[in-house]
This record gives sequence, structure tokens and C-alpha cells, in this order.
Amino acid sequence: MKNKTSKKYSKSVSDFDFHLPQSRIAQKPVTPRDRSKLLVIRRNADQDSQDSRIKHDYFFNLDKYLHAGDTLVLNDTKVIPARLFGKKETGGKVEIFLLQNTKENIWNCMISGKVKPETKILLDKKFEGTIIKRKNDDTWQVEFNKNNITSIGETPTPPYIKKKARLDRYQTIYAKDPGSVAAPTAGLHFTPRLMKKLEQKGVKIVYVTLHVGLGTFAPIRVDKIKDVKLHKEYYSVKKSAIKQINQAKRVIAVGTTSTRTLESLPVKNGKIVEKDFNNLSTDIFISPG
Repeated sequence: MKNKTSKKYSKSVSDFDFHLPQSRIAQKPVTPRDRSKLLVIRRNADQDSQDSRIKHDYFFNLDKYLHAGDTLVLNDTKVIPARLFGKKETGGKVEIFLLQNTKENIWNCMISGKVKPETKILLDKKFEGTIIKRKNDDTWQVEFNKNNITSIGETPTPPYIKKKARLDRYQTIYAKDPGSVAAPTAGLHFTPRLMKKLEQKGVKIVYVTLHVGLGTFAPIRVDKIKDVKLHKEYYSVKKSAIKQINQAKRVIAVGTTSTRTLESLPVKNGKIVEKDFNNLSTDIFISPG
């Protein structure tokens, strides 16, 4: 009788805690972008030797680890200046995070500060918002008096980044479709030079769109993985991209947002269904096992 072995995966969120000292958190991006470090894990290397499995390199050498016929999946979402500061007519300060533009001047927002329906929020001399209703515990529907509200916004950054981010450096070089409140950070390291090297090697590049929501900054507050409920994010994928992915020798998803998008798509007979997917929502949580 053969011995059956199976991997045991942790069921506790706390087992994935990792302490990163504040002093090790970079406060500004490296220049040029592809000079950032790259940690390479050799999955088929000697399991008993850490030296052979793990290699430290630079991102500009990414092409060395990819092959002709591989397909790289990038998220082309574009960060919007989604952070607004204002005050109520009573003088109380209010901070607004724009989440989703549902109609011309209407947004779903997260708001810090006490508000209720019909509360007016004064943003500057030209812009103001009015609370329409509460959507859920975290989200309010707000109507603004003008449709270019992002023109007065600031770029949201994670709480561990203390300096204000320049929007051009908090944007991938291929960002195209506005809608994210945070950058798909794995893609920030690509440069035109590296993209050209990949294409010359025969690596195919396709794009999906997933708009990163403010929930990306939110901590997980439960301990059991089965109890985790993640925020919804909205994605779109073109049929042409899916066709290329289905034909690829290997598919390499860049970052968690591209991965979340691919894992949200329907599969039939081992292939992703080939059709256009436009502005669909996903709340999947990818966990071990």
C-alpha cells in the first residue's frame, strides 16, 4: 500500500503575520524603476538547499527568467486622485475617498467624520458634495456639483508611506483606464526598455483591468481564513487577451490584481471562456490550498 502524503495548509490568518521594521520600508521609489530588487524562487531546485532555491537579482533582468511563448498579464488600471479634504457647514472636518463613479456626478465613497443624508461637504470655492444615502457600514453615496471632482484630489498612499506620492511615480508606465485608488504595485517596476527586451525575446504581453479599491489598505480583522471577507473590486478583460492567455505556453500574472482577475474568470474544459468581460465585480479571496 502506497503512503499518501498531503500538504497541510494553515487555517489561521495570524500564521501569515510578518514583522517588517519601519526602517526597512522605502519612502520613495528607486530610479530607474527597473533597478528595484527581484527575489527569484526556483520551484524545481533542490528542496534541501536554500542557496539553490533562492536568488537575489534586479528587476531589469526579468527577461532572463521568461521564455519565448510565455504570456505576461499586466493590469492597466490607472490611479485617480481619490483623496479629498473638506468640511461640513458646521465646520467639522471631513475626509473623502472616492471609490466608484456610478453616474455622472455621483460616487460611492468612504468618509471619515460624522455625516448623514443631506449633509453638505464644502471642498473648495468651486466644489461641494451632498450625502445622498448610506450604502453599507463603510460606504456612502455622494453627489458632487461638478463632474471633474478628481481635479482637486490627492493621490492616496498606504499608511506606512509618510511622504506624499507624485502621481506620475505612483502609476505604471502602461496605465490606461482610470479607476484605482491605489497602484497595482507589482507593475511599477516595468520600464519601456524592459518591455522592449521582453517583446524581443518573444514574450507576449496582454492587459486586464482591475480597479484597486480602498479595501487594499484595510487590515484583516478575523483569525480564521474561512471567515475572511474581502472587498469587491471591478474588472474588465477583452476577448483578445483571453484568447492569447489560452494559447500561451506559460502564463505569468504580474501581481495580485492580475491574479485576482484571472481567478475570477469562468473556465470551461480547462480554458477561460473567450468573451469580453466588462465592469464585473469580484470579491474572491485567494488562500493556501
